[in-house]
Amino acid sequence: MSIFLTMLFIGFALMISSLFVDHDHDFDHGDVDVSSAHEVSDGPSWLNLKIIAVFLVAFGAMGSIVRYYGYDIMTSSLLALANGLALAFCVYKILKLFYAQQASSHVSEAEVIGKTALVTVAIADFSVGEITLIVKGSQLSYVARSAVFTGEPIKEGSLVRINGLTGVVAIVSPLTSKTKQGGVE
Repeated sequence: MSIFLTMLFIGFALMISSLFVDHDHDFDHGDVDVSSAHEVSDGPSWLNLKIIAVFLVAFGAMGSIVRYYGYDIMTSSLLALANGLALAFCVYKILKLFYAQQASSHVSEAEVIGKTALVTVAIADFSVGEITLIVKGSQLSYVARSAVFTGEPIKEGSLVRINGLTGVVAIVSPLTSKTKQGGVE
């Protein structure tokens, strides 16, 4: 029974320590948590400190209770493991729900490239101007440079397509009358 009580107290200590330390640590390893993009994770990991702590507390508590009632170590361990995994799964789902509820104002490059924008400051050849567009319900402004050099500036009020971003500068091309869509996307 002492191993179960030890697990219970270690899990409880992890929960209490997470109150005093930054409470949102994930112990991810490169081989476990692999991503294909340079974006922020969209939810908790199975190696989240809260999930590990809940597993340890549930495992230790159930194992101690079952051992107290006289069951053998194998039965106690299996019931404790099932209880620990079940509660850890429930906490994982709850944390995933909380993460999904969070809104982000972060705008990725992929959400900007290809969008139509409005020129708010004329863009001359070999010079910069300014464009404005709406992404995720927020109005964004970018310094912009023309991707094509025609000798004429892209006038204020014109629509342009964002071809790419170079640092904080948007590379744009003017929309022709055939490609205009009647407004900023």
